[in-house]
Amino acid sequence: MSALWLWMLSFSYADMLQTTPLEKKEADKLLSLSKRMLRKERGLSIRTGRFLVPQKGYKYRVVVDGIRDEERAGKIASRLISVWSGIELITSSGQNKVYHEEEKTFIITLPVENVEVSNEKTQPKKSETERVEPEKATQLDTKAEKKEVIAPTVEDILSYATEAMEKMSKKWVDVKSEQFVFVRELTHNGQKIKTKHTFLQKGDAMRLEIHIEEGVGEDSTTILTPKGKGFLSVKDKKTERSALRTQEILKTFSSKEQLSILLNFPKDVRSNGPWRSLDAFEKIKDAWRVFVKEDENRGVIKQAIFSEKEGWLIQLIVRDEKGDLEYRWTDYTDLGDGTFIPFTFTRIRNGYVQETILIQNLYFNISLNDRLFSEKR
Repeated sequence: MSALWLWMLSFSYADMLQTTPLEKKEADKLLSLSKRMLRKERGLSIRTGRFLVPQKGYKYRVVVDGIRDEERAGKIASRLISVWSGIELITSSGQNKVYHEEEKTFIITLPVENVEVSNEKTQPKKSETERVEPEKATQLDTKAEKKEVIAPTVEDILSYATEAMEKMSKKWVDVKSEQFVFVRELTHNGQKIKTKHTFLQKGDAMRLEIHIEEGVGEDSTTILTPKGKGFLSVKDKKTERSALRTQEILKTFSSKEQLSILLNFPKDVRSNGPWRSLDAFEKIKDAWRVFVKEDENRGVIKQAIFSEKEGWLIQLIVRDEKGDLEYRWTDYTDLGDGTFIPFTFTRIRNGYVQETILIQNLYFNISLNDRLFSEKR
């Protein structure tokens, strides 16, 4: 699992640029150079950020924050690419894109690797627990149906799916509070870990309770108060933490972030090349499979499957330097107002299950006691 590096630090919901991982000395040098290059640009915050890579220690990034739109991000990236070895764009919605120097544009990258929180609650301890091998994922039935069907085009399938997924995306508009409870199952360092997460948000304040149901680790509670203070509690010990770091960590456990690929799909499919590289399709059981027909190296999206009746995205396979990374979304459930979301989603790396998330409940705009977000509670 890679370290957490989705740096969503901006209180104003602006886009941001960041470098690839660097050593501290290299990051400090690049920070100074970047500040000089962008000294006449207004409204930008240029800094470094630190993140933990498990078993390897800390790495650093140079971050340019406060960019209002992708057009400006492209202009700044075209200048920085002369000194930055790689440039990533994190949009205000949490989407990750990579700057392509030759085409002078940003290309979507899907998806971000597993989130790892750098504190006591997720760091496995030495244990005599029996080693568990990763579970091999079951194969989906993708055999093409031979019977005659009224065949749409790839564009038709993507357009229908876009309309279907927009209904889900709109559910998150004007959300003022949230209660999101889910169970996370994964195998890490040969040990099975099962944790229950309760995420609460009210305005800018957030709270995350993690309970270890199986495997090593400690129960914990992380809070970002309404006044912007961060606290981590493990057992009876409470420690104040960086407010910005606490904010960036807690946001990754929100329902919007956990479902980000689905929620961003309507926008991404209209504006990003990789989706448009899918040029072939076939009818399978109760679904349409859309894929790259010949050139295996085009884009990062290898295959997507959409339910035939509803247009829901139920599988996505992307390709990166480590091979195939597959996402499956199942158990689409009505939230009570006709909005369906998947209550089970699985991440699979090269045929082996990396992580499974099981949603237990999700409520929006409910009454939450202010004491839940208090440092004195």
